[in-house]
This record gives sequence, C-alpha cells and structure tokens, in this order.
Amino acid sequence: MDSSKALIRSIARALYDTRHVLVIDALMMHSTLSNEDLAHLLNMQPKDLRKLCGRLREDRLLSV
Repeated sequence: MDSSKALIRSIARALYDTRHVLVIDALMMHSTLSNEDLAHLLNMQPKDLRKLCGRLREDRLLSV
C-alpha cells in the first residue's frame, strides 16, 4: 500500500499545482473527511475546495 501512495504523491507533484497537492496529501493522511472539515484543515473556502476536488475527480484521483 505504501508504494501506491508514494506513486500517487509523485504523480500529483509532477502534474498538479500546489493546492491540488495539498488536497491529496490531506486526504492521504486522514483518508475520509467531509468537505467542511477538509476546507477548514486547508484554510480554504468550500467553493474553492469543490473546484479543486472536481478537477481531481475528473482525473480519477478522487472518488466520492
């Protein structure tokens, strides 16, 4: 499981900007978070977070 997490982190850092990487790292650490909790943790507005997560969902790095 650790090698798959490392691969996802490497891909995220290579292909996405910093805000996307922060979302992925937070979800790797906490595995399941509500939108409100994740927005609070990352100090983002929920609307901005939904945009970031939408892009990650489109690219199939995130599932609901």
